[in-house]
Amino acid sequence: MTMRLRPIEWIILAAIAVSLFLLFVRLGGGVGYFSPDTLEFKSSSHDLLDWPTPHRNELTEYLIRKGYWSPKETKSPRWILMFEWWPGQRDGYSHLCRELSGRRKEWIAWSETNPEHAAVLWPDILQILRDDPNLGRTRAEELLYATRNELPLPIDGPASHQ
Repeated sequence: MTMRLRPIEWIILAAIAVSLFLLFVRLGGGVGYFSPDTLEFKSSSHDLLDWPTPHRNELTEYLIRKGYWSPKETKSPRWILMFEWWPGQRDGYSHLCRELSGRRKEWIAWSETNPEHAAVLWPDILQILRDDPNLGRTRAEELLYATRNELPLPIDGPASHQ
């Protein structure tokens, strides 16, 4: 004897299947990283079927072209968390993400206008990030904020990272 499902049971099963599919395949949100070694960004959604592709933005390309930054060959690049967000979350972007990505055109213009300062600032930022990606992110954020706002440098400014 075979058991036949009533139409309402089919609807309930279909709703459960669609919900499970959305839960496991389309979670929403995303995460992004920056490597102070390869000088690449990578981001992906929280979807289970998403593979991040490393890339460089125009500021990073500019800094490499000007000779302020250069990629470091490594088999295991380190990655600094730049942002993470979920649906319904208001903000999950780090200050470093805002500076290197959101203000990238402003920083290129500033570097063109202030080449002497840029020749010191950008290598220092990269060295700080390479010395300690976790603490370095905060120190780099402070230094970029102070520079952008023409404030005195933090007490343990770039020269102290050596």
